[in-house]
Amino acid sequence: MTLIRSPLQAHIVLWQVAPGDTVRAGDVLLVLQAMKMEHELRAESGGRIGELFFSVGEAVEVGQALLRMEAVVDAAAAALAPQPGPLHDGVA
Repeated sequence: MTLIRSPLQAHIVLWQVAPGDTVRAGDVLLVLQAMKMEHELRAESGGRIGELFFSVGEAVEVGQALLRMEAVVDAAAAALAPQPGPLHDGVA
């Protein structure tokens, strides 16, 4: 589980995700507005959105948790990952 926190004091303008959505690194999660400027908050890694802690229009403080994201293991990628071989004389 990863908590995505606000990097600045702002208002939430737009959620680009909803609970259950799967995101990739670089996807826009939400848009914050501070000092009349909009800031896109992007995912640093892939995952599945668990819970949004605020609604559009609400104010958030620096460091407040905005959403919860769960790591997603891609079954196809896991199947292609190198698997450890059998041990021979204690050496892999």
